[in-house]
Amino acid sequence: MRRGRRVAEYKNFKRRYRLAAGQPDSEGFEVGAVTTDCPVPLHITFSIEKSDLETQNTGKIEIWNLNDAHIAELEKENCIVSLRAGYGDNLSLIFSGYVSFTSTVADTADRKTTIEILDSLVEIRDTYVSLSYTGTVNWKTIFDYVASQIGVAVVYSYNAEFTDVTNGYSYVGLAKNVLSKGCECCGLTWSIQNGVLQIKKENDAISQQVYIISADTGMIESPEKVTITSSDDTETNLVGYDVTYLLNGAINVNDYVRLESKNITGYFYVYSLQISGDNETGDWLCTARLIQLEGSDEEETTDTDEITTGGTTTAATATATTDLAKGDKVTVEVSISVDTGGESNTVATKSWSVNAVNLYLTWNYSDAQINTSAITDYYTPHPSDISKTIYTYIDDNSEENDPCDRRAVRHY
Repeated sequence: MRRGRRVAEYKNFKRRYRLAAGQPDSEGFEVGAVTTDCPVPLHITFSIEKSDLETQNTGKIEIWNLNDAHIAELEKENCIVSLRAGYGDNLSLIFSGYVSFTSTVADTADRKTTIEILDSLVEIRDTYVSLSYTGTVNWKTIFDYVASQIGVAVVYSYNAEFTDVTNGYSYVGLAKNVLSKGCECCGLTWSIQNGVLQIKKENDAISQQVYIISADTGMIESPEKVTITSSDDTETNLVGYDVTYLLNGAINVNDYVRLESKNITGYFYVYSLQISGDNETGDWLCTARLIQLEGSDEEETTDTDEITTGGTTTAATATATTDLAKGDKVTVEVSISVDTGGESNTVATKSWSVNAVNLYLTWNYSDAQINTSAITDYYTPHPSDISKTIYTYIDDNSEENDPCDRRAVRHY
């Protein structure tokens, strides 16, 4: 499991971006870097919308005072724009796509360029495929071939399953149509995110890496419960939450997240995402629509053991003594050992029953020298690896009043 960047620790004045544009295999240009010659980057605003659907993701960018060469590059055919944003030197790709519209107008003493972009516009619009297989062929083989013809990388969810097509298969037409047909046969869905074809089970995450969304990682206000009306024949509505947090481009559509708030705690996947930003003032935010994962409890409680330590190294060992299947309840024993630097260690042991999907351990260190906040360690138990030892090392070498002070906590 991966913790989301602690975006809340960064100040708004550290907002940074990089915008690059150009035709494929050309030099193009990039703006946004802070240098000696350009200490203040060009003013930019952006609004990005992404979703777990076959429709294309869209983005709108407004940027002030591009030079004539930059504007000419944007007006070229099949110009690609990529936008990275974040804080300081920590930038993540938040959108990449083809320019579908551009205009430049006077804005008082400045001039404003508006750019509209679509994710994989050319690939979806122009790619036709011709394929023919005899005998039995697996749909994954077809998906791999179609992705290579489109010219994009393809990733599959960890639990995707592919059926066989017997008696051969032939197709000539738009690539997007054969993707839809294959996903319908396999019970999967497809979408393109930042130029990467993602194929996964419906209403599920693309991977098992988990990001945490909480007040500590930048969540703003309380999650808002939403219901999404089903668009298929199942007539089953989706229930989820709209969550707003400080801009964190590491979290993308179809990612697996753990929501931690005062009223709601549970595991979800990102169904849709809106990213809005202004590098000078106003928003620098993400709003994610989270859908509850099947088999995940919507609300959970966390057992917390507080350990008073005089040392700096702890080890927590969690052991489940049975084969695990998703949704099983198992008894887990957790022992926390604290190296105090003397002949004996401080040890605390606790047992409780948990759902065998993901295990997370939380404990507080109470020490005048350390004085750190609660620390959470995670791992996903599997039948072949049901014992895990997690070591946490704390080195209080941070500078006073450092806005990015993490107390140098490392997990290994």
